[in-house]
Amino acid sequence: MSISRVSFSTNNGTGVTLGTHAKGDLILYSAYFAGLGAPSLPPDVLGLYTRSNSGGSHRLGYYIAESDSETTGTSGWTGASNVTAIAYRGGPRSVVIPTILSQNGSSSTVISYAAQAAITSPVFKESALDLWLVGLAATRATGNNLSGLAPSGMTFVNNSIGVGFEVASYDTNSTRSAIWPATNVTQATSVVWATFVLELLEIDHKTTSGGGGGSYSPIDNILIG
Repeated sequence: MSISRVSFSTNNGTGVTLGTHAKGDLILYSAYFAGLGAPSLPPDVLGLYTRSNSGGSHRLGYYIAESDSETTGTSGWTGASNVTAIAYRGGPRSVVIPTILSQNGSSSTVISYAAQAAITSPVFKESALDLWLVGLAATRATGNNLSGLAPSGMTFVNNSIGVGFEVASYDTNSTRSAIWPATNVTQATSVVWATFVLELLEIDHKTTSGGGGGSYSPIDNILIG
């Protein structure tokens, strides 16, 4: 495998200090608000998904680091109760690009990570060098121990407990080739929860196009399917 998790950090507030990273690393951001209204997206951070719900709201985004001392996206998540950042790195001459596979939310003891409907061949997928999955979860309670509730097939990365909420992140920590199925975990207390499954694709920096020839740089021209 070529993708690796470089660092992670989390903070209960509207910003976060990034862990170790280098130029070209993917910085994956998850901002959570324990109520109705998604946090703001900081300038230059590319939006992935927005979910607004009275039981908890999310704004997901990413940035390709331009240095080893990045500050883009470390602040400006106005309205957030928590901001989490995870840095991922590909192999030489490659970039890691994220896309959303599924999202889910309800109020129950069973936390469900929705199934990937099919392999939909998003942009660059046919040229991917490696593929990981990332899981994100949030609950409106503090006693359900999300750190111990990684969905089957993923490992725990980090979590944070705030006033009346807990957020956590997980990833496969290895290549995944099968379609992600619906996956459930059970928490002790029935509360509002939300989950996301994301796909990370490692793409060669210069990807040859299939039809007209030439090359395409996903670092310089980021496009997500």
